[in-house]
Amino acid sequence: MSWFAKWSIRARLLMAFLSVLLLSGVLIYFSIRSIQSITFFKSVNEKLETLELNLTVEELAVKEFIYEGYKTAEFHQQNISPQIDHFYTSNKKCQEILAFLQLHGSEHQSQWAELKSTQIAIQKQFDSLRQLFKARGFKDFGLEGSLRKAVHEVENSQAKFDKTLLLTLRRNEKDFFLRKDLKYQRDFAKNLELFVSNISRDATLTQLAEKYGKEFNRVVELEQTVGLTENAGIRGRLKSNLERSRPQLSQVKTEMIAANETAVLKSQSRLMIMFVIQLALGITLAVSYSRIISRSIKSIRDAMTSLAAGKFPEKLKIVSSEEIGQTKAALNQLVDRVHSAVDFASALGNGDLNATYNEAFRQDVLAVALIQMQDKIREADDRQFKINWVNEGIAQIANITKNERQGLEELSQVILANLVKYVGANQGVLYSLETTTLHAVAHFGTSKQGTNKNAIELGEGLVGQCAVDGTTQNLTNLPNQYFKISSGLGNTSPKNVVLVPLLLERKVYGVLEVASLEVLPLYKVAFLERASESVALLIFNRQTSVVTAQLLEQAKEKTFALQQQEEEMRQNMEELVAVQEQLRRRTAEFETRVKLINSAGIGIVEFDQKGMVLQANQSFLSKSGYSEWEVVGREIESFFLPKINLSDLLVELKTSETQHIELELSSKTGKSSAVKVTCTALANNNGDTLRIVAIIVDLPTYRQRVVTLTEFE
Repeated sequence: MSWFAKWSIRARLLMAFLSVLLLSGVLIYFSIRSIQSITFFKSVNEKLETLELNLTVEELAVKEFIYEGYKTAEFHQQNISPQIDHFYTSNKKCQEILAFLQLHGSEHQSQWAELKSTQIAIQKQFDSLRQLFKARGFKDFGLEGSLRKAVHEVENSQAKFDKTLLLTLRRNEKDFFLRKDLKYQRDFAKNLELFVSNISRDATLTQLAEKYGKEFNRVVELEQTVGLTENAGIRGRLKSNLERSRPQLSQVKTEMIAANETAVLKSQSRLMIMFVIQLALGITLAVSYSRIISRSIKSIRDAMTSLAAGKFPEKLKIVSSEEIGQTKAALNQLVDRVHSAVDFASALGNGDLNATYNEAFRQDVLAVALIQMQDKIREADDRQFKINWVNEGIAQIANITKNERQGLEELSQVILANLVKYVGANQGVLYSLETTTLHAVAHFGTSKQGTNKNAIELGEGLVGQCAVDGTTQNLTNLPNQYFKISSGLGNTSPKNVVLVPLLLERKVYGVLEVASLEVLPLYKVAFLERASESVALLIFNRQTSVVTAQLLEQAKEKTFALQQQEEEMRQNMEELVAVQEQLRRRTAEFETRVKLINSAGIGIVEFDQKGMVLQANQSFLSKSGYSEWEVVGREIESFFLPKINLSDLLVELKTSETQHIELELSSKTGKSSAVKVTCTALANNNGDTLRIVAIIVDLPTYRQRVVTLTEFE
């Protein structure tokens, strides 16, 4: 082998290269296979990571759509929303990845098929959920819009009805939408039945009320289909499928990673075996230059082996700029890139969403993908944080408004202080609308004298205009002469003033004014708008309570007045009974006297100023022989001889109370009898004669009847 020792390094390298060329071909073949296998496994791992990320995005999109997404006008008018786009994009990617894995992951065919069927089920359930929410609507859309229209038709009806019962129905409706409890549906049904029974006489209003009840029941039925809780209805099935996908994917992912690591180790073993064989064959030829390059090759080999085994090697020391040195530099750079990616991914896995990627490697494909993933996770986390922040604030306000012992001003002060502190503002004023005037009922960070005005008319200034427009005003870049926020150290102008109308069912109950030294983010302004509904509801309830108390007091007063009237009526009835009893006695006495007069043969005739007979008693009819219908309406003169001079009689009766005349009474049969006629005039309060009463007694028995006549008079 001395001749070989004389060869130059170049020649020995060439000889070594030629000697192992054949073996290198075999090594290259196995290397390509190994690299393809590793690349495939890496691709599978990346797809698994992408699948897991899309599952997360899909779940977040579903939750956000259920809580907020379906409430937008854009969704109900155009059937689109960002959450729907995110869901379908993520669901489509998940199904594509699962289809790829079904095609290439033969060892887990059943798991991929189950995951894919779960995704298809999730898509169908989301389609159903989207259609149900579309049908349900929000505010003026869908079933909720029909419900509002129905109740507005009842409220705007010209018929009379119990508004307190209608307000109770509205409260049952709102309680159901807020708490999703069927108890409020039952309460609604009972109160609706009571309401309808009170308006049963008005068919039109009854139909409107029944329509209102039907619309509400339709909304409740749809809500039950959707799911009153997260674990009920379509929501529950969708949540179950979403939650089931994660452990399935996690289990398969663990198995795939273990299989990939095993395959990588096998590939490494094959490469090592081939490398050892090649090294053994070329060791004889490489003895002369092994001392020169063996260390470099060994360090590179160790580094690659360690890296292939999943461990980070120490950086290789570079002492030359030739190919080996360049190889070491490239390997060091590869290790740095992988290390940066692992550190960044670990930071994200530990929840550090603000981790920064190494600036030297930010343009790598893997780095770009990881940074995009970080941005999406950060956006989702920020969105969820804002939603949780708003919901927590609303819950705090709701707990405060439950206190029924405190008055409106005291509760308003607590609510205002809570709102201002919660959003990080500095000052605030809460106005309550009474008729056409806004009264400041609560202050924070300023005294009542510190505000411009404690009573503001509608349309006056920004506060009054906000109440008229019914829209939020977010003012920034305020002039220096605007009001100052003061403290013990001095005064300064606010940078942001937010005016929020207190709206409830499109009706303004007041205005919330908040001032801040810093510009409030939009989600805090949105929180103030949502919180304003609770404040408006509080003001409405307290005003309703005051009106109810006044109505109760009026009812008590009316009840007392009715009781007094009832007592007076009772006394009047007792007096009326006494009068009736007295009248009955007098009537009986009168009938007795009439019978006495008739039995005594005394005739009595009444006639008017013209001499026409008005009535006659039975004794006169017996004497004259005429019936009553023949006598009434006949001239009085036709019964006597000589005839009575009526005009003279009237003149004489004006000067004296009675006139006595002796005449002959002619009967119907032609017989006549001497009678004594005593005439008496009956006059009104003015002295005008109304009628004349003539008492007729047979002349022979006149003196015998004096006693009877005296008793009659």
